[in-house]
Amino acid sequence: MLWGELMKRVAILFSISASLAACASGGDYPSLAIRDGERMTGSATTPEPAQPTERVALSTDTTTRVAQLEKLGRANHAEFAKLESRASRLVAAARGSAITTKANASAQIALAELQSAHEATVSVLAELDVLLAEATLADAQLTTIEAARGEAARLAEEERTTIARLAADLPSQ
Repeated sequence: MLWGELMKRVAILFSISASLAACASGGDYPSLAIRDGERMTGSATTPEPAQPTERVALSTDTTTRVAQLEKLGRANHAEFAKLESRASRLVAAARGSAITTKANASAQIALAELQSAHEATVSVLAELDVLLAEATLADAQLTTIEAARGEAARLAEEERTTIARLAADLPSQ
């Protein structure tokens, strides 16, 4: 039996070596030599840094639009503040009540109105983001847009925090 195992292994090794010999017989196989495109060329020197370009001032229509968006963002936030006081009263009245009560339903509606007012502020923020991206691509002075965007982001975050605080006071089940 030992002899039979040995013969099987020899036969397997023989067939593998015959297969490998067939692969090495030439034929239409590509060469493994380095091709011209694989050779390293060029130099290891660093290029000279580009001279900074002068920033372009924002166009007057962009500046006007930023001012309009700032004003709209403040107006949206004022509307949010007005709705917040009503929503706070309704949430306080619904605190501790069952989810199926009229007080809870009224508070949920007030929160939805508050969320809609918040979305108006977020849309102003989104439009300022677009203007900021366009100004960045145009390499324009960005300070006006960045300031307006920062203010809109602060207002939106304040609103988001208020909504989360009020929603946490309502029963969820």
